[in-house]
Amino acid sequence: MKNIQKFILSLAVVFGLVSCVNDLNVNPIDPNVVQEFDENALFSKLYNAFTQTGNKGGGGDADITTDDEGYCGFFRTLCVLNEFPSDAYWWIWNNDGGVMASLTITWDAANPFVSKLYNRLNYGITMANLYLDNTNDATGTEALARRAEARFIRAYNYYYMLDFFGKAPFTTTVDMQTPDQIVGKDLYDWLIKEINEFLPDMYASRGGAVGIYRATQPAAKMLLARLYLNAEIYTGTPDWANAEKYAKEVMDDQQFSLAPTFSHIFMGDNDRNDASCEMIFLAQQDGQHNRSDAGSQYAIAACRTEGMNDHGVSAAWGCNRCRPELVMKFFPGKTRSEVIALGQGNDEFTMPKVCGDDRAMFCQKAEAGFEAEFFGCYHGNGQLLKSNWALCKWTNLYSDGTAPTWTSYTDTDVPLIRMSEAYLTYAEARFRQHGASDAEAINAVKAVRERSHNTAAFTLSEEFLCDEWLREFYLEGRRRTDLIRFHVFAGDQAWPYNWEGRGGAEVCSFVGEFCDPADDSKSTGDKATDELCQPVHIDAHYNLYPIPSSECAANPNMKQNPGY
Repeated sequence: MKNIQKFILSLAVVFGLVSCVNDLNVNPIDPNVVQEFDENALFSKLYNAFTQTGNKGGGGDADITTDDEGYCGFFRTLCVLNEFPSDAYWWIWNNDGGVMASLTITWDAANPFVSKLYNRLNYGITMANLYLDNTNDATGTEALARRAEARFIRAYNYYYMLDFFGKAPFTTTVDMQTPDQIVGKDLYDWLIKEINEFLPDMYASRGGAVGIYRATQPAAKMLLARLYLNAEIYTGTPDWANAEKYAKEVMDDQQFSLAPTFSHIFMGDNDRNDASCEMIFLAQQDGQHNRSDAGSQYAIAACRTEGMNDHGVSAAWGCNRCRPELVMKFFPGKTRSEVIALGQGNDEFTMPKVCGDDRAMFCQKAEAGFEAEFFGCYHGNGQLLKSNWALCKWTNLYSDGTAPTWTSYTDTDVPLIRMSEAYLTYAEARFRQHGASDAEAINAVKAVRERSHNTAAFTLSEEFLCDEWLREFYLEGRRRTDLIRFHVFAGDQAWPYNWEGRGGAEVCSFVGEFCDPADDSKSTGDKATDELCQPVHIDAHYNLYPIPSSECAANPNMKQNPGY
C-alpha cells in the first residue's frame, strides 16, 4: 500500500481537476492551486482510471509510482496478467523485466507486472472510497446514482483483487490505518452483498445525462454473473443457477443486443456505430482529449508493425503475435500444415472468409528471408514478428470509412463488459446444469457464432466452450480466468492441454508435435525433444498471483499466498 499512501497524502491530484461528467474528459490544472473538493473531477477520474495512467494524457503526472507508466494502466495490466500466460498471444520483447516469467507461468512475488496491477486496483479502490467519504450526505436521484456507481467501480476493482490474488487489503474509507486482509469467500460474500445493496440506486438505462460511459444496472448484474460463474473457483461451491439468472436478465434487457457486425466493436467509432448496442460497460478513449498507452492504443499498436494495413493510428510497436493455439481454434479439425497453407498471404480483411468466422482477424504475411509457414514457437527477443500471424482485432479506423479525428492516439473505446459475455455466461451456466443437449445453451452459443457468420455444427462440451470463450474474447484481458475455471491452467488438468511456452520458454506447442519451421513431422526421432511438446505440469499455486513483496513488507496484515 506504499504507493497508495502517497496518493492519500497528496489528494491534490484529484482535488482540482476540471471535467465534463457527460463525456468524462478530465483536464488537469496546477495541483498546487487547490482549495476544495471537486466532486465532478473525482467522479470523472473514477471512470477515466480504467484507461488513463495519470493526469496528463499520453503520459506524465502518473497515478502510481512506476518505472513505466504505460505498463501500469488498468486494461493493459489485465491483458498482461490474464493473457501473457495463456494460449492467446506472445509478446516478442521478452527480455523486458518480468515478461518471460509472465509468458511462461514462472513468476514470483517480485515480478513487476504483479505489483503494477496490484497497485492499480488499490488505486481505483482508494479513489472510490475518497469519493464516497466526501458525498455521505448526498440526496436525490442523481447524487445517489453517482454514489452507487462509485461503489460499483470499487466492487469492480475488488472483484479483480479476488480473481488475481484471492484476497485484498480491505477498506471502505480513506485513512492512514493499515488495512486488514480479507480473503476468498469473505471477499466474495461481501461483493455479492455490496452489489445487491447499491444496484437499485443505479440508473436502469443510459441516455440523456447518463451517457454511454456511465455504469448502469446491467453492468452491475454482469458483475454478479461473473462472480457466480466463477464461484466454484472463488469459494469452492459452484453457483451456476445465479450465473444463469443474471446473465439472462441482461440478455432480456432491450437496450442492449449483440452488435450486428463483430469488427465494429473494436473500431474508432465504437461509441456511436452499430456496435454501441453491445457496450454494457465502456471505457472512453479519445485521440485528442483522452490519451493513453494502456487502453486501446496498447491493443492496436502492440500488434502492428511497418508494412501492415492502415490501422488508423501512427503508432506501431511491433510486440504481439498470435500463439499457434489461438489460430488453431479457428481451424477445427485441420492440421498445422493445412492451416499454414490456408492462411498464407491473407490479412485481417480476407482471413475471416478463409476461416468462416468474422472473429479470425489475423494477418499472415511472411517476413522476407524467412519461411512463409513460420508459425510460432520461436522465443528470440524481438525477432520474427512478421513471420508469424498478427492479431488485428482492434483498429482505430472508423466503420463508416471516414478518417479518425486524431492519428497519434486512438479514439477506439475499450469494452470492459459487452453483451456476448452475457450469452456465453448463460450458455455455460445452462450447460453445467443441464448438459450438452440443453437447447437454451445451444441457442445462446449459436447467436454468438452466427453473428460472426460461423454456421459450422458443434457439440457442447467443456473443451468446446473453453475454446469459444477464446474465439470471442482474445485480446480483451480475460483468458486466464476462463482457463482456470475449466481447470486447464495450473494444477491437475481436466483434459491434456498445452500451449506455446507454457511452463518454460523451451516448451513447444501442439501435443505430440514438434514445432520446427523447417520440419512439420510429428516426431523429431528423439524422445527427449518430443517430450518438450507434451503437456507440462504447472503447480496449482499459480492459479493465484503472489502478493507483491513490497506489499508484504509494508503491510504485515497481508499474508503471502501459498507457494510463494
